[in-house]
Amino acid sequence: MGGQVWVELRYGVDGQGLTLCKSRDPQLLQVFKQYALEKANRLAEQSKRIDKVVYLQDKAEVERLQKLLPLVIPDDGEGEG
Repeated sequence: MGGQVWVELRYGVDGQGLTLCKSRDPQLLQVFKQYALEKANRLAEQSKRIDKVVYLQDKAEVERLQKLLPLVIPDDGEGEG
């Protein structure tokens, strides 16, 4: 039995808080996937100009997300988990 994928909206302080809502909406999952990849790429580009060690870690994170996210959020919107 495979897992499921969803996004959550959370509210709180210092990592503690409440889940306000959860969604498995395929369109929202696609938006989240795109946002996560863009953010990771942006961080890697910023760190590239500042610190080589941090850049290598950020670049590895981009590569990890590029492999992982399509597995759990395929382009057809049906998350496999």
